[in-house]
Amino acid sequence: MAIDLAKKRMRGLRAALRKAWMWYGQNRRDAADGARVNAHEWRCAACQKTFKRGDIEIDHPEPAGSLQTWDDLLPFVKRLFLQKCVALCEGCHQKKTNAENDERRARRGKK
Repeated sequence: MAIDLAKKRMRGLRAALRKAWMWYGQNRRDAADGARVNAHEWRCAACQKTFKRGDIEIDHPEPAGSLQTWDDLLPFVKRLFLQKCVALCEGCHQKKTNAENDERRARRGKK
């Protein structure tokens, strides 16, 4: 029972940190500003095509990772808030996310 509560707290903390990054992450704003081509277009760092802002997503090149224990907290926060981010189009971001998820599953021995 105590383990379940600890996992729930970590999940809640991770969600709160990600939400804070969405609103206050300077690295997120820097990535969007760096990808801006003109007033209405942004460039994807992967495919180099231009898109309108709504079709661009901000990505951490190295995943922020999991937050399972208190020992994970500082590395998670550093990766989330201090890592230089990149702007990717929705398609490239989805491909990258799928590849990361496949790799993570393979490491855990799951299909």
